[in-house]
Amino acid sequence: MDGTFLTAGDTAVSVEVGNDISIPTSQKVSLLFRMLQAAGIDGIVELLPAYCSVTIQYDPSIIHHDDLVQKVKGVMDSASTREAGPSVSEMMCDIPVLYGGEYGYDIQEVADYHKKTVQDIIDIHSSHENYTYMLGFAPGMGYLGSQNGLRMPRRKSPRLSVEEGSIIIWENQSIIFPITGPTGWNVIGKTPVKIFDISKKQPFLLSAGLWIKFFPVNEEEYREIAKQSAEGKYLCRFYDRRAGK
Repeated sequence: MDGTFLTAGDTAVSVEVGNDISIPTSQKVSLLFRMLQAAGIDGIVELLPAYCSVTIQYDPSIIHHDDLVQKVKGVMDSASTREAGPSVSEMMCDIPVLYGGEYGYDIQEVADYHKKTVQDIIDIHSSHENYTYMLGFAPGMGYLGSQNGLRMPRRKSPRLSVEEGSIIIWENQSIIFPITGPTGWNVIGKTPVKIFDISKKQPFLLSAGLWIKFFPVNEEEYREIAKQSAEGKYLCRFYDRRAGK
């Protein structure tokens, strides 16, 4: 695996493995991330995957910058010949969504922009797989890339408050809001599933490299799942996408 090493201050190195926002580049990022985790290099404090890179935070009292770079290069050289332990890159998670109505108030605007019906937008969004590029901006918020072709410009007037669980779309990506907050993009639906729960040992439902498949639910199903989720009884389905459900 090839990469470009960039110094990021006195305790971090960024390793770029591409220069575009795409699923193939993100899969390289995910592979490097997993292999560095498995390598167990002394002195690495934290690994931060992004669209095209992995930033490595390290303790310079344990490992020197140049030694770290050489060790990481060794890991990258072996990327095509060995596995980095169990891979999350082919795991899929199904997430329910109530599209349109009071929870997806911009879906008609999205349909008009693409010259399609609301049902067309629902069918397109729920029929394509989404790949989690990275987490960022808010706790547990995943940037989900897809080939669904639903590209929307930023809204002229941002919304000051969008509810937790809202599904927004923008440049061929979707985002599930983990907390209530502002956005300048378009809301097409809402999931009753909590993707960020601070009370859990593992508070984040999403992780970099995880595949997501949205599926439509009606209002009755939404309310029931929301009730189960609040009680901690609803579990999203995780499975190997290569084997299907």
